[in-house]
This record gives sequence, structure tokens and C-alpha cells, in this order.
Amino acid sequence: MEDKTAPLSWLSGEAREIFNSCFDWEEETLPAGERRETAGRIGWLLSGTARFCSPVGERRVPEDGIFGVRRNAAGDREAESGTVTAETECTVAWFRYELTRYVCYRACWFHARMLREIESRLAIRRRDPVKDRTN
Repeated sequence: MEDKTAPLSWLSGEAREIFNSCFDWEEETLPAGERRETAGRIGWLLSGTARFCSPVGERRVPEDGIFGVRRNAAGDREAESGTVTAETECTVAWFRYELTRYVCYRACWFHARMLREIESRLAIRRRDPVKDRTN
């Protein structure tokens, strides 16, 4: 069963501020039809629906889905450049891909937890390939 816990509900107050700094986290609301390039960032769709188009293909991004990162043939995570288009008004959280590659110099809890969240969403996407098909 898919975990429907609100994104980042495990963070609050001061912890959220530290987390935002660790990942250079920014949130923006996109009106329906608006487009954005990933530009080396991972997007996390906090609300609404969108489509993500990359050189690998196009797919629908459901609420709580991530884009701008994928598994390569060796099974490793890598950045996936492309364009996201809001299907409905949506809120996207952006963070820099390279900051997810390694745990920070303090080996902070936030990095370890964020890496688990990314892995979890990539696993959901693998288990439910219908979400990855062009509709």
C-alpha cells in the first residue's frame, strides 16, 4: 500500500528551516499550463498534477511524485533534465540534485531521511508503471 503521508510531515519548526538550508529547498506555485525546466534540480509535486517531459520520455507526475531524477541502467540515481508542465495549479518544491548525492559533512539526519524519501518514491514509480506512461 502506498504511503499517503503528506510530504515532509516529519519536519516542523526549526527542523524545517535547517532542512530547507541543507537542500536549497524552494517552493513555487505553478498555474495550470505553466512550464519550468528542471535545470539540475529535482522537483517534488506537493499538490496538483503535472506532466514531465525529458529525453527519456513523457510521464504524468501525480501529487507527491518526484521528477528530475531517475534510475540509470546500472540502477544508480542520476539527474534527469526536462520540462514540467502543470496540468492543474500545483505546488512544486525544488531542490538541487547534487545535494542529494552525498550526506553532508555533518552526516546530518536530514540528508539521510531525504535520501530514503527519494528512494521510496522511485520504488513506487517502478511498482506502478502506469503512472510513467504517456496518457
